[in-house]
Amino acid sequence: MLPGSESDSVGRVVVISSSDPGGFWGDWQRLPNKGCILQALGLKENVDGRNLLEEATIVAKEDLAFPSWLGYTLDYDECLEGKEDANSDFEKAKAVTQLMASELDKHFELNFTENIVCAPVLYSGRCGGDVVAVLSMRVWT
Repeated sequence: MLPGSESDSVGRVVVISSSDPGGFWGDWQRLPNKGCILQALGLKENVDGRNLLEEATIVAKEDLAFPSWLGYTLDYDECLEGKEDANSDFEKAKAVTQLMASELDKHFELNFTENIVCAPVLYSGRCGGDVVAVLSMRVWT
C-alpha cells in the first residue's frame, strides 16, 4: 500500500489507457485532456452546482523533486512530525517518486480548486500513450 497524502488515506496506482492517444494527449507535447481523465475516474460532471471540469486543475511537473511529490512538503522534519509510522510512508513515497521520475515522462498533477472541498488528486506521468498515476485525495480544512 502507498501513502495517499499527508492524511490517513491510501494511495492507489491507476493506469488510464486510451484507444486514441492522439485525442487524449494531442500533439504529445502538452498535458492530457482533463475531461478524459475525469471521465476515466468516473467522476460526475456536476457536484453541488459546480462543474468539475471547470474546477479541475492540471499542472505540468517538470522536476519531480522529492519530497514535494505525492502530497508531502519540502521539509522532512515536518513530514515526520506527529506520525509514528511516517518514516515508512515517507520512504514508500520517495521510492514511488524515484520510479515515476525514471520510468515516466510528461509528469503532471491533477487537482481541483478550493471550491471543491474533498477531491481526488492524481500524481501522474505518461508511459507511451497511457497515464500512470498515484490516486490520492485531499480535504480542505
